[in-house]
Amino acid sequence: SLTYLISLRLNLNLIKDLKTGTFDSFEKLTDLILSENMIYYLPPKIFSKLSSLKTLLLNKNLIKTLSSDSFYGLESNLETLDLGSN
Repeated sequence: SLTYLISLRLNLNLIKDLKTGTFDSFEKLTDLILSENMIYYLPPKIFSKLSSLKTLLLNKNLIKTLSSDSFYGLESNLETLDLGSN
């Protein structure tokens, strides 16, 4: 089971789409690295189940627009958010 995973590095994987619910089973995750992919859109509340997340790297993707609830649920623990070079 991946429910105890704390670090997930998916950088440099040519990821384009993130589906709603993709990260719902990773509640203990503290670090999520999605840098250097081709992500252009973040579904609303995509990270809402990641209440332990401290680091979220989304730099070097194709993100142009964010909705008001793109980062819903991350308010209490998130320390690092990188959206550079999008």
